Parts: sequence; C-alpha cells; structure tokens
Amino acid sequence: MVIPKKIKLASRVIPVKYIPDMAFSEDAVGMACLNRLEIHLQKPTSSQPIPPQAVEENFIHEVMHHIFYIANMDFEKENEENIINRITPYLHQFIKQVT
Repeated sequence: MVIPKKIKLASRVIPVKYIPDMAFSEDAVGMACLNRLEIHLQKPTSSQPIPPQAVEENFIHEVMHHIFYIANMDFEKENEENIINRITPYLHQFIKQVT
C-alpha cells in the first residue's frame, strides 16, 4: 500500500506528513490534526523502526478520524477511538486486497 503525500476528503485536502521522533515527543506513531487538517505519522528510522503494516494501519486509523470529523459524527472520544481501533485492521486487509 502506498501512503500518499495528501488525501482529499469531501472538498478538503489533507497533507500527510512524516514526523521524526514523533513517538518520543507525542507518545504516538500517528496523529489526526483535525483543526489543521493534517495527518502526522512517525517516520520509520533505524532508531525507531516501524513495520510497514503498522504504518499503513496508523495511516488508515488517522484517515478515519478525519472522516468522522468532516462527517460531523459526534462520538465521545473514547467511543470513537474504540470504534476506529476495531475497524482499522479489517479496512487495512480489504484495501490490501483491492490495490
């Protein structure tokens, strides 16, 4: 799966940025910056190796946060995270099959 440099959802263009040392500064390997309409992913490095499948699933996870935000789906944060965590592996498997 190729992760693009930007995605388009509805009329919004959302850049995808690789951030070095994000896992150390944010304690995360992916982040949906909803107000700035950006996706940040930890850049895999020799000191912070991340398997390709994990990067892909994190990307899908953050895209789903943006979809929920743009669609104005109002979940409590804990419920939204749980829903996305449960759906992401299946969506990733599906995307890998059709691309």
